[in-house]
Amino acid sequence: MIKRSRVLISASSYAGGLIEKLAQDLRRKNFDVLTDGSGVEFGRSMAATIFSAVESSDYLVLLLQPGDSKYSWLREELNAALDRQLHKRDVTVIPVVFGMARVPSAIAHRTTFRIRPYARDAREIDRLVAYIVDLERIDLDHLTWKAFERLLADLLHKLRFKEIQLSGYASSGYDVKAVWRQRDPFGQTVDSNWIFEAKHYNQSRPDIAALRQMAGVLSNLPPDYYGAVVTSSQLTLSAQDWLKSYRESERKPIRIIDGPKLRDLIARYPDLVSKHFGQEEHK
Repeated sequence: MIKRSRVLISASSYAGGLIEKLAQDLRRKNFDVLTDGSGVEFGRSMAATIFSAVESSDYLVLLLQPGDSKYSWLREELNAALDRQLHKRDVTVIPVVFGMARVPSAIAHRTTFRIRPYARDAREIDRLVAYIVDLERIDLDHLTWKAFERLLADLLHKLRFKEIQLSGYASSGYDVKAVWRQRDPFGQTVDSNWIFEAKHYNQSRPDIAALRQMAGVLSNLPPDYYGAVVTSSQLTLSAQDWLKSYRESERKPIRIIDGPKLRDLIARYPDLVSKHFGQEEHK
């Protein structure tokens, strides 16, 4: 029996109509959906609810409304350490904001959906459902290393990098080179050069050696070069410790785009998902 991915929806009771539509649409796509009162004890500490989501859910949808005291736990209990645990367990947190409600800083880096306060915008709900479906379609493990590199190059194009070039040979020390172009406050165009190392894993995780390789390459490049390691997996604990030490001692950080973050970035572009992962399977 194929396990259905679980979506946990947390919301105020007066958002009931929207919750029902979202839950119904997700169930039609063959997701297992939990909402307030459907198996999760929302009367407990919300932090405990989040830990429950870590153990049993794949997606956590948070419907945030202005002045909603129910979400005070986001400021008090959902700190950076807990957010990292959710990330480590590959639980995708999706904030859905009503009107002018603010997204708490602990989850502000997540892909966020915003709904107008009175319109109950059905199109935005459809976009949210499509986003979750696309996340399900993104199976990085089944890509070849070459396909993973091509996916990275296409993603950089979507992110508006310029002059994207695949290295084509291992001795360069990186897989993709690109330029990030922006204007300074005085209207002058400023280019930053970026190199990307694509690390595709399906049964292991990137270790210290992968980070040291990038650090070594950067040390031999001009100051306007930046580096990122893009991986289908997540860093080992030893690699995380090494990276923290490196960032404290070096002015130029190494960016890490790991599996969960990479899936989020890809899912923002439905045409990219279709190109690299085929057609929708959740019928």
